[in-house]
Amino acid sequence: IREYMMEFGIKCFSSIIFENIDLEIEKLKDNIYSNAWVVQEINGSGGYGTWLLTEKNQKSVLPLLKSNFKRYIISKYYEQNIPVNVTVMVSEKQTVVFPASIQIIEIHNNQLMYRGNDFIAFRDLSDKLKESVLRTASNISNALRLKGYKGIAGIDLMIVDEDVYFCEVNPRFQASSPILSKY
Repeated sequence: IREYMMEFGIKCFSSIIFENIDLEIEKLKDNIYSNAWVVQEINGSGGYGTWLLTEKNQKSVLPLLKSNFKRYIISKYYEQNIPVNVTVMVSEKQTVVFPASIQIIEIHNNQLMYRGNDFIAFRDLSDKLKESVLRTASNISNALRLKGYKGIAGIDLMIVDEDVYFCEVNPRFQASSPILSKY
């Protein structure tokens, strides 16, 4: 989906797909220059299956990642980031973008775990960033509509150095959906 979104000019992190048996720090460094990576199972939820892999924790994390046959999408970890979520509704003729929130993410046992959303904190971002997040979510929604998607979805974005990057689409109701129903 990242490749599809890039066709619409949406910024995405560089990423690569690895089989678990091929996971080695030196191979990661050759493909994505960094000393820390986000390693996500192709199918995960709420942080389960999303790992922070570093040179320091590799001896404890790599055996866990290699224990079952899985494919992972890997991208650089940015320590200074703001994770954002926007729920959208996509219909045949239009898209609706609901209020955005900042995701609360906690590192627990080397996994990046979702712990909730903060709608109030999103309001504290600069107007420029808020506009960029909502415009990006709208563009992604329209790209989904063009692909034939209809329904609700959660769009995960990441703000790094004042730029907004697309991370993923969750094609379902999310933990924040009940809050949005009050609007």
